[in-house]
Amino acid sequence: MSFISQVTISIVIYFIIRFFYKQEKSLYVASSIAVISYILIYSTAYEVISLMPTIHFMVTGLSLLIIFIAYSEISILERKIRNLKKGELINIEPFSVEKNYKIVFKLLGIGLLFLSFSLVSGFSLQTVF
Repeated sequence: MSFISQVTISIVIYFIIRFFYKQEKSLYVASSIAVISYILIYSTAYEVISLMPTIHFMVTGLSLLIIFIAYSEISILERKIRNLKKGELINIEPFSVEKNYKIVFKLLGIGLLFLSFSLVSGFSLQTVF
C-alpha cells in the first residue's frame, strides 16, 4: 500500500466519523481517530527498517493529514460564515466564529510543527530509500 493511499484512507475515516458523529467535540474525536488509524495503517503496512526513515514517513503523513483536516475545516467554516452573512439561517447550528478559528489555527500549528519535524528528519536521512 502506498504512502498516499494510507493518508487518503485516514482522511476518509476522518470524514466518515465527522459525518456520523455530530457532537460538540466531533472534530477532536475524528482527528484523533484519523491520526491513530494512520499510525496503525502505516505500522501494519511497513516493517520498521530503521528508526529515522520510519519517523520521517510517519511524521510526513501526519503533517499531510492534519493540514488537510485544517483545510477542510476552514472551508466548512467559511461556508457557514458566507451563509450567515447571506441571511440563510436554515439548519445552522449556533457556533462561535472565534472559537472555530482558534481550533483551525491550532490544527494548522500542529500540522506545521509536524511538517518541520519532517523537514528535520528528512535532512538527517542519508538516502530516501
